[in-house]
Amino acid sequence: MIVIANPQYFEFPVVEDRQLHAAATAALTSSQYGALRKLDCQVADGVVEISGTVPSFYLKQLAQAAVMHLYPEAQVRNLVEVSDESSVIVATSCNRTERRR
Repeated sequence: MIVIANPQYFEFPVVEDRQLHAAATAALTSSQYGALRKLDCQVADGVVEISGTVPSFYLKQLAQAAVMHLYPEAQVRNLVEVSDESSVIVATSCNRTERRR
């Protein structure tokens, strides 16, 4: 067993939950996207949890990226729900006219 007698000799980047919460909240509320400004975030044990509803998957990803940009080493739980997936158009098939002889 190894015991560290003087932990102050080791510098670890420690970000307190309240600092992380303030920074994550600021990142979301200062966004140019109105939907992101309405999201909620909570922080516990260094894990940022984002919740709320946005109209697209793109905005869900932007919310996560905004928080991760602040602290790349932070763990983020993205619980944001997408309210209207019909806004995403997906090509499921491609029709091609064939000549029959």
